[in-house]
Order: sequence, then structure tokens, then C-alpha cells
Amino acid sequence: MSTRDLEYLLREKEKVNFNILNKEPEKRKERLTSDKSATIDDFIVMLSTLVTKALKKQKVEFKPDEGIRLQVDQVEKLEHPYIFFKITSCSPTMEITPRVREVGLRESLPNSPNNKISQRFKDEYGQWFDYEVQFDILAPGYESAQKTMTDLEDIIFTYMNYFMKNGVKNIYFMGRYTDRNLDQYRQKCSVRSLKYNVKIDKVFNRYHTEIENIAVH
Repeated sequence: MSTRDLEYLLREKEKVNFNILNKEPEKRKERLTSDKSATIDDFIVMLSTLVTKALKKQKVEFKPDEGIRLQVDQVEKLEHPYIFFKITSCSPTMEITPRVREVGLRESLPNSPNNKISQRFKDEYGQWFDYEVQFDILAPGYESAQKTMTDLEDIIFTYMNYFMKNGVKNIYFMGRYTDRNLDQYRQKCSVRSLKYNVKIDKVFNRYHTEIENIAVH
């Protein structure tokens, strides 16, 4: 190998080393985590609030009371769309029984009369659950039902990060189908049914000791 070739190889190696040292580090994708837990009821309340605000112009009414049925006068048509929900299945997943997540957490309980607080310790347990949630849409007509169904799907998809940031672990679309239990409403209403899988990490607290009152001042 000639001296010229050797110098060329050394220069190329220096270029490679320079590029490696000055290469911008890859940005790590931010993991979507939650610093709180949520129950299935919390999820329904969040969704109900979003639907009420987002579909205000369409006057869509979300009923957060599980399993409630609409009393329909067969003579009169509906004035606006309704969304109902019911839990068709709930079962633990990954953890058959609650498992310990945190031990010896301190909790303060205000005791205002004596300007003191009581303190107690608790152990925090958690258990994953799979909920199958069915949403039933009753609307005055075909177009109204189709739009309400599409809007509901869009809201759940668009605000997925919002639900997960507030404690819901995940939400999966399971499908659309015809629920024959709702046939009684089809004479005067257009009906749609959607089903979702909602994953919840339910938290349980076990209190095991109390400390006598400790003065604040």
C-alpha cells in the first residue's frame, strides 16, 4: 500500500469518527403513561362529558346510567339521538387476584376541630379487568343514527390519549352488530350498536394501622 493510499484511508476514518461523534441522538418516543387510575365508571363519565360537548349541535343525549332503557311512545318519533351503554362482560385478566403495588403508603386525614390531622398507612393493590361495553344509539332516522354512530367512534378514537392519561389502560373496538333485544324500538327509531373492550387497572386500598393524632401547629 502506497503512502498516498494510507493517507486517504486515515482521512476517511477520521470522517467516519467525526460523523459518529456529532450524530444527533435519536429522539425517544414519549411513552403514554398515567399517574392515576380510573374505574369503568370514570371512563363513562369522561365519555359522556365529551359527547355532550362535542355533539351539542346535534342535541345528542348520552345516558350515563348503566342499562337504562328509553321509554318510547310508539305514536311519536324521537326528537334527537340518544346513546345508552351497558356492560356485557367483566373479567380479570393477567392477575386472578389483586396484587400488591405499593406498601406502607401514608395518608393524612384532616381533623379540623382540634386543628390536627390523623395519619394512617395503607397498602395499595391493583388488578387488571377487561370490560366489554356495548353502546346503543337510538335516533329519529337513518341519517341521524349513522352520523351519531360515526361521531361516537371518532370521539373515542380522537380522545384515546385523553382517556389513557386519565387512568384508562386501553380501548379496543370490537365491532358493530344488530342487537335483537332492541327490536321493539325499530318501529319508530333507527338503532345502532357498537361494542368496545375497555381495559382497567382497578386499585384497592387496605388500611392496616393508624397513628394517634399529631398536632399541625
